Amino acid sequence: MLLTIIIVFSLIFGASVGSFLNVVILRLPEEGASIVFPGSRCPKCLHDLKWYDNVPVISFILLKKQCRYCGVPISWQYPLVELTMALLSLALLFKFGFTYGLPIYFAFTAALLVVIVIDFYHKIIPDVISLSGIVIGFACSFINPVITWQQSGIGLLVGGGSLYAVAAGYYLFTKREGMGG
Repeated sequence: MLLTIIIVFSLIFGASVGSFLNVVILRLPEEGASIVFPGSRCPKCLHDLKWYDNVPVISFILLKKQCRYCGVPISWQYPLVELTMALLSLALLFKFGFTYGLPIYFAFTAALLVVIVIDFYHKIIPDVISLSGIVIGFACSFINPVITWQQSGIGLLVGGGSLYAVAAGYYLFTKREGMGG
């Protein structure tokens, strides 16, 4: 019984975070847009959504995949991101249990999901996610039960160094930037 409650809570929590990630995915690439204000709204008619129009996955089904106010179809991205984060939340719970690693990897996984979708649509990886992720990830390695700070540091140097070498090499041969900063 307790396991069932934990599983359901994990799925609901993950889907709710996934709903917020959809806001981040939509607004982060926009210059000067806030991920907090205004509240959730239809991306087409900009009508504010009521709480019952914003329940992860369920509202998408009940609204028959369209905005209640303007009738424009709702993108499949919304329930897919919510379901993906719900399932990832459950997988992380089974993998790490209730340890320090769980919130660390949950945040990392959520950030990666945002990066994947933004990169798919815009062909960019926002610096606010990648650069802050490097700093936060390294800081978390001091309390992470799975990886040491030394391993994290080596990963930073090798991973970051190899990407820098590819970018520098491309620039050296073509005299133009081939990778983002």
